[in-house]
Amino acid sequence: MTVPSHELPRRVLCALAAGGGGPVAVRCLRDAELSRTRLLMHHIVERSAAVRHPHAALVGRAFAVLLDVERAAAASVVALLAHPAVAAWAVHTVRTLHGAQPDGANPGFMAAVAASAAARAGLPALVDVPANPDGGRHIALPGVGWFDAGAAALLRQRTGLGGEPEPVAVPAGGGPRWHPAVRIDTTHDGLRLAADLDFASWHHALGAAYCAERGVGPGEPEPDRWRDGLAAAWALLGSHHRGTAHEVAAALRVLVPLADPAQGTTSSTFAGAFGAVALSAPAGPRTTALALAHELQHSKFIVLARLHPLLGEEAPGELYYAPWRSDPRPLGALLDGAYAFLAVARFWRTQRLVEADPQSKDEADVQFHRWAGATHDVAQMLLRHPALTDMGRFVTARMLARVHRWRQEPASERAAAAARDAAAAHLAEWRRTHPHGADAWYSSSTLVACRTP
Repeated sequence: MTVPSHELPRRVLCALAAGGGGPVAVRCLRDAELSRTRLLMHHIVERSAAVRHPHAALVGRAFAVLLDVERAAAASVVALLAHPAVAAWAVHTVRTLHGAQPDGANPGFMAAVAASAAARAGLPALVDVPANPDGGRHIALPGVGWFDAGAAALLRQRTGLGGEPEPVAVPAGGGPRWHPAVRIDTTHDGLRLAADLDFASWHHALGAAYCAERGVGPGEPEPDRWRDGLAAAWALLGSHHRGTAHEVAAALRVLVPLADPAQGTTSSTFAGAFGAVALSAPAGPRTTALALAHELQHSKFIVLARLHPLLGEEAPGELYYAPWRSDPRPLGALLDGAYAFLAVARFWRTQRLVEADPQSKDEADVQFHRWAGATHDVAQMLLRHPALTDMGRFVTARMLARVHRWRQEPASERAAAAARDAAAAHLAEWRRTHPHGADAWYSSSTLVACRTP
């Protein structure tokens, strides 16, 4: 496996810094992540042997299968290494292998990657795929499907024979049940959204404890509910937020179903998993469309900050008020949040112009002013912060210039006043719940830095 170096072209970097970038930027970021995953895969083989992990020999054999598949069908391996669950597993596994308890790592998921690559390429392979050490029942082939293998610690499976992957060594009490991958595929006005609806790969790759902490659902989602909900959200993005839709179409590969909240939609981004959006079942087109735009922006920022460090040394224990959170945030998270809420403000900036219902239009107008103002204030503070690198100041200045232009557009004073009231109420509540936090001010606006006790 060869690994190229990566440098973002200047025009791509400028577009990304201002919150955009389009499909070209998405491809650049995805290629960089693919190279990183390749390097990590090599390291997992070497480190598993060095720490004498119980699955070291199995990992070596699986990697050899993966190399064989790459020689015969390179595109299948590229597609697998770009799978967000594989990338996240590689990051998590390397960290664990270098930690105090390397035996708790799951390098054996390498075998699932090799089996998936062979299955996608239609090549024969016989691979021993171990379960995650935490005892979860999922043995998944990312992008292909998963076995419900009960308490099996190991599943020997054959792939590439023209049908479903076939278990040839199964646990006592009957064979595992095969579940093919669920595909979400919808098109609006010539723009296609295609992604796997995948929870099992994350359980197998990262474990049940990780999934429980992140809210990843333990069971199969309802495909029709997701297909209908995503189709409606995609129609909204494709009709009125075309630039965002092009980026989502280029980036999104996997939807990770989260447990349903009491109301609305919850979403998140997994570091190291570019191309994945974790999302509860769609609750409405506007909410779901906004979640996709918001989480994609986080994903772009994570890779951008990895390629071009945006922060230098931070004061230890220093946390900051974030207008979109109830808890204090470290500086890096505040910068990440500002970048993500630039996309939120952009969404509402357009949405306020296309809403037909007066109440919905007014709500969109308030939301635009609320998040454009919050992003503007945070970017202003960040631009003066000594911890930013030259690249960090460049990105922040581009964000600030973009949102500053938006705020010069004709506005409803009533909506602007409602947004200011909401911002003031949020800050007042934050001060009430963090009475000892505000010991330094970095601007004359609402941005407070605090030190942990």
